[in-house]
Amino acid sequence: MKKIILFSIINIFLLSVCIAQTDTTLQVIKRNSGKTVVIKENKKISIIRFDNSKVTGKLDIVSDSSIALNGDTILLKNINEIRKKTIGLSILGFLSTYLGVNITLGCLITLTSIIAELGINPISVIYEGLFIIITSPFIAAGVIGTVWGIKKFFIGNKYPHTKWIYRINPKPITQ
Repeated sequence: MKKIILFSIINIFLLSVCIAQTDTTLQVIKRNSGKTVVIKENKKISIIRFDNSKVTGKLDIVSDSSIALNGDTILLKNINEIRKKTIGLSILGFLSTYLGVNITLGCLITLTSIIAELGINPISVIYEGLFIIITSPFIAAGVIGTVWGIKKFFIGNKYPHTKWIYRINPKPITQ
């Protein structure tokens, strides 16, 4: 009997969750490839308008041509860029920044310690030059990883209007 009651409660909960789902989504479609990114209602996004004003908040879809963030209604044709950060992207950006800084600093500290230990003489210049040649790809990778990580950690994914099309689309009902 307890199993039947528990099963009924779970079914009622799942049914109410399915009914309470939003009917519409904001679709962002890439112009050249047709790739589609779906942004659901109540997701946090940032909008940059053509006048460079920035609005950040949870997405509310007002009509088929406008959205609202923090009570501010914005027409889709007035959006210059949409930015969306995800948890996974923030974690990946932080890890990339952390590893990039550590790789770069590790190589540079090792290089300075080699120069300090060996001094400057004809033989040490060969070793130092060889070390620079060997570690330069690591330093470059560290700098690139740091820059990419900072960009993804603080900004997230950008969808500018020049490369993406914004459209409100009814969400298909799945059962």
